[in-house]
Amino acid sequence: MTAGGKRWRDGADSSWDMRAARAFREAVWRGDFDDAFELGDRLAARGPCAEAYEVLVCPIDRDMPRDASLTELWSALERDDGDSHLAWRTHLSVVILERLEWAELALSRSAALVSLPERYGWMRVNRGALLRNLGAYDEAIVEYRASIHAAPRFWKAAACMAECELCLGRETEALAQLDACVEQIEKLGPARDLAPAIAWRSLLDLWTGRYEEALKRIEPAAETGYPLALGWRGAAHFLLGRPGRALADLDRAIALSEGDIEARIWRGEVYSALEDWTSALADFDPGVEMGWIWGAIDRALVRAAIGDMNGLASDFARIPKRAQRLFAWRLGIELRFDESERPDRDKAIALLTGMRESARGLRRPEAYLSPIWMPLPWRP
Repeated sequence: MTAGGKRWRDGADSSWDMRAARAFREAVWRGDFDDAFELGDRLAARGPCAEAYEVLVCPIDRDMPRDASLTELWSALERDDGDSHLAWRTHLSVVILERLEWAELALSRSAALVSLPERYGWMRVNRGALLRNLGAYDEAIVEYRASIHAAPRFWKAAACMAECELCLGRETEALAQLDACVEQIEKLGPARDLAPAIAWRSLLDLWTGRYEEALKRIEPAAETGYPLALGWRGAAHFLLGRPGRALADLDRAIALSEGDIEARIWRGEVYSALEDWTSALADFDPGVEMGWIWGAIDRALVRAAIGDMNGLASDFARIPKRAQRLFAWRLGIELRFDESERPDRDKAIALLTGMRESARGLRRPEAYLSPIWMPLPWRP
């Protein structure tokens, strides 16, 4: 078949997978749905690498130049109501609706994914994400488990499932899930998936306070130059009290991926520990601009340290009230504000520091991860 004027030949490794994945995504954006879906079927049938599966799961690349808006793409899909490729049409409609922030409608439409033939079970990853974002972790796990069954090589579905297990307080199950993924990739490949899978397994060690284990485990992934692994190794070094080694890794990670806000957050914390307030603020600013809670927490602490009470108040106000109330209760702090709505400096520092300590090695911004770092006292 042809897609976008190019003819693809199956190769022995994942290079064909990624070329086909790019062609698939380009065809989707052009509105050449039949070409895209035929190529998607062919690619999925190969059991491709995780990176290629990720393209199939999310046919819309946020950074990809495009001629049409999402609403125009939605309209084109709704007009193109042929009887072929119904599974793909449902899948793409769920993706577009979610991206348009019509999450309720996306979730409703995603129910149709559950009854698709088993070979399309990996499409249920998106339904899992919608449920996970609502805090329905057990229900999300059902969807991720079905996705893994249909696509055993798509280890990122297992990573999402492990996150849900952690949110439910089931650390043993979460760690075992990704241990099994790494073991399978080591035995069966593909080789390109090994470093990312090891890095994500190490990330769970960071999140659960196992910093020495994270550092040991992540070494082979970091040595490949994988940017996320470098950033997380830097975080492990920092949490183990090695700011110099942390900066070396974090500088490399950011040089390789300038948009890595998480690495910037970690580097800002290193600079804060070294009392290099100017550099710390420069690293926290992008996170605050993008709405990351850790950018606000960390920048508030720096502003408190340098006596910028108005800046402290501004950043403190960005932190969700439920987090403020929970940690005030847990730490026995009675928050007080002056007539300008500025919090008491010492109590604010104690509260913000408590939040950061509770987070251990987690600096991701997604709200669905909040049970990991601010668990309610009655959670099992």
